Amino acid sequence: MATGGGVVTPWSMSLLLFMLALACENTDQTPTGRQPAEVSGTEPAASTPTAVPAPTWPPAQERTLAPEIAQAVSLLDKGDRTGALVLLETYLATTSDDPDAMQWRAAARLAEDPQAVMPAERDLARAIDLDPDYVLARVGMCDLLIPQRRCPEAMVHLDWMVAHYPDLADVWANRAFCWLATGHGPEGIADAEHACSLGHTRSCGQLPALRARQAKLDSAKLDSAKLDSAKLDSAKLDSAKLDSAKLDSAKLDSAKLDSATGAAPAAEDKGLAGQAED
Repeated sequence: MATGGGVVTPWSMSLLLFMLALACENTDQTPTGRQPAEVSGTEPAASTPTAVPAPTWPPAQERTLAPEIAQAVSLLDKGDRTGALVLLETYLATTSDDPDAMQWRAAARLAEDPQAVMPAERDLARAIDLDPDYVLARVGMCDLLIPQRRCPEAMVHLDWMVAHYPDLADVWANRAFCWLATGHGPEGIADAEHACSLGHTRSCGQLPALRARQAKLDSAKLDSAKLDSAKLDSAKLDSAKLDSAKLDSAKLDSAKLDSATGAAPAAEDKGLAGQAED
C-alpha cells in the first residue's frame, strides 16, 4: 500500500506568503513575490534565532492510501490532472467515506481548475469530518479560506494545528497572519514572536515593522480615548453650568416671589390704617 508521506503536496500556496503580503501591505513595504527572499538584518541579533533546523510544512503525516488513490496521486504528481480526477471520481462512486480520496479529489479539482473553490472546499470539509486529525486536509482548507479573507473560519483549523504541532514555526506564523488580518495586532505579534523564537526568520524580519505599526495604532487609540474623555469632561462641565444657571434662575424666581408676597401684606396694612384714621 502506498503512503501519504513523501508524495507531492497538493497545496502549492503557502499561508506564510499571505502573512508576509499583509504585513508588507500594512507597513508600506513592498512584497517580494510568491517566493520571498529571507529577511536579514532587520531584527536585532539577540532576537534572531540561530542554528534552528527548518521545520516541515505541512507537517508530515504517514497515511495508507488505497491503490486507486495512490495511482491518482502519482498521476497528479506527473501533471496528469484529468487522469487523476477521473480515477478519484470513479473510486468515490463506490467508496464515499474515504477522507484521503476526498482530500486528493479537492487537490485534483483545483489543479484542473483553480476556480473550483466551492467543490474543493466541500471535499475538504468532508475529509475533515471523516478524519478530524487529517493535517493535509486542514492545511488545504486554510489555503482556500485565507485568500478569501475568511480568517474566522480558518482560525478553527489553525488553532487545531497550534495545539497539535506547537513546535512547528510555520504553524504560528500562519496563525499570526489571521490575527493580523482580523485586526488583532497584539495577538498576531505574539504569534509572530513565537514563530521567530522557533526559527522562523521571515517572522523575525517582519517583527520590527509590525511592532512599530501596532505602537502607532495604540497611540492613536490613546489619543482618541483622551479626546473622548475631554469631550465627556466638557459635556459634564456644560451640564454643571446649565444646572447652575437653572439654580440661579430658581433662586431669582424665589426672590421675586418672596418680594411679591411681602409687598401684599404691607399694602393691606396701609389700607387698614387709612380706614382707622377715617
